[in-house]
Amino acid sequence: MSGHVRWQDIRREFVERAGGEDAFAAAKQELLAEISQGDIECATADPDSPSNGGNSSEVNRIG
Repeated sequence: MSGHVRWQDIRREFVERAGGEDAFAAAKQELLAEISQGDIECATADPDSPSNGGNSSEVNRIG
């Protein structure tokens, strides 16, 4: 036994905990929106920004 659990075998429990199909679908959409927004922010962020781990002056000084 691999310990793998099929989503279809446990989905009902998670849907019930979320408050039903409508609540489950809404939570899924909210999560997907958060992920998409994070992807957009990463794609448009300044790569040299300290919040992104960049530091062009450090790279220039070393290089």
